Amino acid sequence: MLRIGSLLVVVIVILWYILALVKASGEVRKTMACSIDVLKRSLSDWRHNFRNLFLFLAFLSATILILTGFLFYLLLGKPLAGIALLLHVAIAPIFAISMVACLITQAYSHRFNGGDWVLLKKWLETKKMVPEAKAFGFLQKVLFWPLVFCATLLTSIILTMYPVFGTMGQEFLLNVHRFSAVCFFASALFLIYIIIVTTQPPSHKVTKKHKKPL
Repeated sequence: MLRIGSLLVVVIVILWYILALVKASGEVRKTMACSIDVLKRSLSDWRHNFRNLFLFLAFLSATILILTGFLFYLLLGKPLAGIALLLHVAIAPIFAISMVACLITQAYSHRFNGGDWVLLKKWLETKKMVPEAKAFGFLQKVLFWPLVFCATLLTSIILTMYPVFGTMGQEFLLNVHRFSAVCFFASALFLIYIIIVTTQPPSHKVTKKHKKPL
């Protein structure tokens, strides 16, 4: 039942994500160009390099973990084994360290403030659409913390390596690991989509030169 439900969630999220990216194809191209410009400007700043390095490692390791985990359990209905299991276990520490580094560097900018609570209260009371920029900024914060929480739950699989829990306890921890992986996958896709949509390329203003009067 967990496998069927997880597979259904993954398929729905992927289909929505593809349709949303196709609809926002213009914003995606602008965001990619903007990201390249920002990356070039930040090469001289070690702080940006540090943050971008761990963001890249977290994204890459999460992609490998999702592919190796979902490919066997959701699609084939088999437990991890062989090279896929070795790769999954080897990449997991890199993912954990990268997520901790991302939490340290991103937590402050994703904290909730008074304006967010006023925005939420206004939306609950009036049911009216709020300004798009503020709404996306609030949603980005909302999705960031479940992402961190799910990443923390993913480490529950480590407890199965110790002789503390019985068979039922280990099965429960394994299901927690699987369910949190699905939630992490969905939250990550939604968060990446919001970042893509809300990231705007720097505007270049063209100034007209006025001729001096003779």
